[in-house]
Amino acid sequence: MEEKSEKQEAVETAPANAAADTKAAPSAPSKKKRRRRKKSAAAKAAAQKTAAETAQEPAAGPAPALPEQDAPQAESEPPAAAPEAAEEAKAEEAKAETKEERPAPEPAAQTPAAQTPAEEDAPEQKAPAEETPAEEAPAEQLPAAETPADEPAEPALTPEQLRRNAEMTRTVQILIEKILQMQQEAQESAAPAQEGEGPAAEPPAPAPAPTLEQRLRSQAPRALRWLLLVAAFVVVVSGIGVGWLYSGATADGIPQIEVTFNGATVEAATSRWKVPVVGDLFKRTYAEKGPQEPVEMPTVEEARAELRIRAEDCETELVVTDAEGETVFEGTAAAFDSYRFEQNGDYSAELRVYRDRGKFNDVIVTGQDVYRFRFSVHLRPNVRINASTVRQGGVAALRVTGLLGEDAPELVTELPNTGFYEGESGWIAYVPVGCEQEAGEYILRVEADGYTQEIALIVMQRIAQERDVYSQSQLTSPYIGYEDTPDEVEAALRRTAELPAWDDEGFVQPFTTTLNVSLGYGVTEYVGRTSAQRRNGGGTGRTSTNAVLSGQYNGQLIAPAAGRVLLAEELDGAAGNTLVIDHGAGVVSIFYGLRSLDVEAGDTVARGRQLATTNQVTIGEVRIAGVPVEPLAVWRNQCDLLRYR
Repeated sequence: MEEKSEKQEAVETAPANAAADTKAAPSAPSKKKRRRRKKSAAAKAAAQKTAAETAQEPAAGPAPALPEQDAPQAESEPPAAAPEAAEEAKAEEAKAETKEERPAPEPAAQTPAAQTPAEEDAPEQKAPAEETPAEEAPAEQLPAAETPADEPAEPALTPEQLRRNAEMTRTVQILIEKILQMQQEAQESAAPAQEGEGPAAEPPAPAPAPTLEQRLRSQAPRALRWLLLVAAFVVVVSGIGVGWLYSGATADGIPQIEVTFNGATVEAATSRWKVPVVGDLFKRTYAEKGPQEPVEMPTVEEARAELRIRAEDCETELVVTDAEGETVFEGTAAAFDSYRFEQNGDYSAELRVYRDRGKFNDVIVTGQDVYRFRFSVHLRPNVRINASTVRQGGVAALRVTGLLGEDAPELVTELPNTGFYEGESGWIAYVPVGCEQEAGEYILRVEADGYTQEIALIVMQRIAQERDVYSQSQLTSPYIGYEDTPDEVEAALRRTAELPAWDDEGFVQPFTTTLNVSLGYGVTEYVGRTSAQRRNGGGTGRTSTNAVLSGQYNGQLIAPAAGRVLLAEELDGAAGNTLVIDHGAGVVSIFYGLRSLDVEAGDTVARGRQLATTNQVTIGEVRIAGVPVEPLAVWRNQCDLLRYR
């Protein structure tokens, strides 16, 4: 408090001292004072401006420490010259009071002890109050002896000037520290900040050089960001390329597959194919779904079902199961062509048509189509006849196929027949029609596997061939009719074989020389008919059941077809040397009146082998199922029965 009172007293006495100096000073020193006042006013303006800028600047933290000589104590403790100035001011005031009582300038007298900063910062308002007494005072009142005393005190600064100088210095230091602090923060932005204790703090020691591991760790985030950027770029470019290739992988390369079963088209239940996009690494999938339930197919009425598949470079796999779920067939579609169903019933099938890399080395479209269908097997015997009409002396042939069992079918008819035997093309039966068989319609009923099928056969009248003679001596001789068949021949015919022995080439004419037909098959000879009987077709005659042939004496007789010799011996009567050959399936060739025999009973002969030599007249006969038929038609390979065997 004492220090503060002294300061206030110095401030309060300063104007009075200044007024006393003004009265005592001559006119010349007053000019110097005015110059000092102007300088002081300029310094105050600069200080006010600096203080305003400092007050407007936001607080950035604790104010930097000031040097010891500029500490705030400069405001509380006046400089060393302040006491001396106060004493001089008191002495001057005492002198003024003794010489002449004169009131102090109103501004100086009214200055309070605790003057506000606003009043201290307005020097220009106080200057006129101080200058007016000095100008009006006469020169003789300022003794000349005091003028030298004022000149040594000129360098000394007033407390106000010292305070303002200290404030200016402090402001400049604050600005410098602020700049240094900003520069230091900029330098330490990449490294941990080191706290300093003030402007006099020692600079931090240089950091040691980072190791390789530290550098790698410090650069790892940047390298990772770079790698992620490169990876993202590669992914985007690759995605665009793959997308373009993906759009170009169309379904045109998928194979077109067509499946038919017994003539009906089968639709795929599922279809799944993969089209290459980037080689075998990435493929585009095309998948479709069709009917999920098995498709109903037509009933199978034959032992073999027809499955047709049209697909390019594809393989097949077929599985067929019965109603109990047991597999009856498993294999390829090609192997199914030879499969025969053994019993009727309901069946299900699953067909897979596929393509994989197993057989191909190139990049191809792979996948599969799956077909599911079901069908019923209800086999009916397939009965066919070679002709629906047959003339007298001809032969009808029946063929039955599609049987599941091993039992032979049965033929029921009033016409003679050979019955069924199992041949190469199915079950075969021959129905001969003799020359004396009445014309008309006959029913052939075939029974097989529990089914019965009836076929109508029409027998047509043979064109009548007649020969009239006037006496018995004119009849054709030698002659052997059906009633004249020797007992030895009848016995041999009962030992015929069931299977045909002829091959695909059929029969040939057994005579190697030119033949003349003396009496043809089915010709009727009449003896002594009248004209009326000839016109009306009446009379009694004999009808030939064989053919009487005139040929070369000692000519060759060859086997018309392969077979086995049943009889080869000389018989009594007109038969003479007789030869019976069994061709199988009820077909037998008989020759009478031969000159010599070259084979024996039991011999197996091939077609074209020499059997005997002929006389000038030879009787030839062919019997099927014991019924004589037209021999020349059989030997000349003109009989329909030879189409089946």
